[in-house]
Amino acid sequence: MTVYLVGAGPGDPDLLSMKAYNLLREAEVILYDRLIDDRIFDFFSEKAVLVDVGKVKGVGSKYAEQENINKLLVDYAKQYSTVVRLKGGDPFLFGRGGEEAIALREEQIDFELVPGISSCLAAPLSAGIPVTHRGIARGVIVMTGHEIDEEVLYHAVKTSMTIVILMGVANKEQLCSQLQAAGLSPDTKVAVCENSSLITEVSRRLCLADLAIAEVKSPAVFVIGEVTGLELKRLSPNAEKPLYGKVVAVTRARHQSEGLISLLQKKGAKVLCAPLIEIVPLDNLEKTLENYIGNISFYHWIIFTSSNAVEYFLAHLPDVRMLKDVKIAAVGFETAKRLGAKGIVADLLPVEFSAGAIVEEFAKLSASVGQKVLIPRSKIATSGIVETLSGMGYEVDTVDVYDTIQRPLSEAAVSMIKYADIVTFTSPSTVRSYMNQLGKESLSFAASIGKETTNALMSYGVVNFIQAAKPTMADLTDAIVRHFS
Repeated sequence: MTVYLVGAGPGDPDLLSMKAYNLLREAEVILYDRLIDDRIFDFFSEKAVLVDVGKVKGVGSKYAEQENINKLLVDYAKQYSTVVRLKGGDPFLFGRGGEEAIALREEQIDFELVPGISSCLAAPLSAGIPVTHRGIARGVIVMTGHEIDEEVLYHAVKTSMTIVILMGVANKEQLCSQLQAAGLSPDTKVAVCENSSLITEVSRRLCLADLAIAEVKSPAVFVIGEVTGLELKRLSPNAEKPLYGKVVAVTRARHQSEGLISLLQKKGAKVLCAPLIEIVPLDNLEKTLENYIGNISFYHWIIFTSSNAVEYFLAHLPDVRMLKDVKIAAVGFETAKRLGAKGIVADLLPVEFSAGAIVEEFAKLSASVGQKVLIPRSKIATSGIVETLSGMGYEVDTVDVYDTIQRPLSEAAVSMIKYADIVTFTSPSTVRSYMNQLGKESLSFAASIGKETTNALMSYGVVNFIQAAKPTMADLTDAIVRHFS
């Protein structure tokens, strides 16, 4: 058994270490903090036990006391071989990782430490502030705003060292008084770095006297010293990219969002990962598919209407060569692409990527009466395609292989989605989930993947939207770029 005390960095998943990433993929249990960015959940194993042990000031929780977290770590370590304790920033910098390590050592449980980038360095860096600089600051002191050692503070001021204060928002008035008492002028520049590395990142410079009365949102880092005046940032960071400065919310299922997020980021957008749905296989699927797969040679056609249907159906097919005498139809480029990854080329792929288009293609075929068709599909799929094909003379069997369920948005995602310049929707189910959780009034502008999704938006009275020319992630991205051009 091994417990890994892992630093998650300042927030942006791109700033995770490779070791942290690999451990999250393998971990059987993950205990995570409140300030972990939602996108990091993409790296977790689907089978991992997830435990939220985040502490929220003023909110009662069974994990408010560190001793309870220590005990939980010990308990899980005795049941599982790989446990990850994922902590914001670095485990040993004001993260109580030392206390957790001691608790594990006392129980003779093996543990390993994986460093993370602390916000005490990442926040100033993101704001263009070098915490040390030749001729200006020869050192840096990192302090917590909860408890200020006035003697250390006085020494830092006297020696012109950079002062970085974490967790100081609640006590900023007292901090300002202490800093001035230590010898700093009320006019001293202070950098306030909020939500560093996230889409809501803000950095600004204030006078020390103004910090006491300024509105500052947690989490924030305060940087005090001459180095705050350097502002060593790119003159035009990504300004040449068409979506620079835009925030785009992606509501697709978490494990399917990577491609769209990558496309948007390459265009310069800041992406908010806000998955509204979750795709899950149905219970006892292997047993359910047993008869269909055993009689697969009796079918003339298999119609895959989504990449999820491909994934969950073929996962239980012992050998793709069993489909050698069966023709394959696919709805959509993503579906065809997923089939290709399995070594299968679709025999029928409509130019328009919709269920209605595939029905039109089947209407053109010479033989229909008596031909057997199998459609692996979602539990919430409509019956329109089945009824139409049956009316043409096809014998249609359907088998539900996965379900699309509403996924509650995290509090962090709910609070940040208001910053989105545009919200993407890639299925009617994402629209329904959004409306159920947030309502139409919260939606300023929408980007739809295709006709069915657009119809869902219109059914809720949404009029401010754009639609992709074709229902692909690339076309959706292009539509967003054109909208902001």
